[in-house]
Formats: sequence, C-alpha cells, structure tokens
Amino acid sequence: MKIVTLTGHKHTKKDYIAKKLAENSDVTYIQPYTDKPLVGGISREEAGGHHFISKEEMDYLLKREELLAMTKIVNTRYCFFKFQLQSAYNVLIADDYAVVDIKNKYDNVFTVRVVSDNEEESDRVGEYLYKHEFDYVFDVDKDDFNELEALICYEEP
Repeated sequence: MKIVTLTGHKHTKKDYIAKKLAENSDVTYIQPYTDKPLVGGISREEAGGHHFISKEEMDYLLKREELLAMTKIVNTRYCFFKFQLQSAYNVLIADDYAVVDIKNKYDNVFTVRVVSDNEEESDRVGEYLYKHEFDYVFDVDKDDFNELEALICYEEP
C-alpha cells in the first residue's frame, strides 16, 4: 500500500489531479473528515471535497480510529484516518504540515508539491521552505500529467 500526498496553494488543480489519478482502478482519492459547519443551507453532498461531520462525531472518530494526520485551523479539524486507506495507491490532499507528519509516520509515502505559474510569488514560499521534504514538485502549467501518474502508479506500492 502506498500513500500519495498532494499539497500546494489554492488554484493549483490539486483536486483535479487527485480525481484524475483516481480514474485508475488501483487508486483511491481520500477526502478528509472535517467538523467545519456547513453554512448557507448547503448540503454535505453539495459541499463536496470533505466528509462533513459534527464535532461530536469527530470526537468519536478520534477516540476510536487510528489517525493519519490532523490539521486544526482555529476550531475546525481536518482529519485523515487509517481506515480510509483501502487501495494499493491512496491519494490525499493535505497542507504542508500534515504531509510532513504522514511522511514521518509511514514508510511508503510519495509526496508531491503542486505549483502553478498563476501563483503569486508570496504563495510559493512553501515550495522553497519545504522542497527538501517532497519527493516531486509538479508544475500544473509545464509538467506532463502522464509522467506524474507513471511515477505514482507504476512503482510497487
């Protein structure tokens, strides 16, 4: 089993990349659980991208399931759990800190930093600060998706 992490700033097409990789039958796109409240009458299904649960449900999971990584922003938690890993290749999108945490806990992790020419220079700070922590830097404007897919999906999990 292999864990593939994607990280990068907004508008770098991370979600598109994860969904495209998941078109391969051996790849599962894992979305985080979050206790972020839904606003504006949007349903869980319409919001997409996350598993929206209550704070009580999150507390329950955290007590009973093995945690892969958690990011907390103010009072909102975003969590990945070990039970979500179900395929030979598991792709998830997380922030830099969660990615480093996962890489420190597990052996078979392939980390990808996604960048774009559309990012402002101030947004690219993470690429330079954490470049040594990532296995591959993928530029959505210049690099070939098939090359990324081959690196991820055609090595032994």
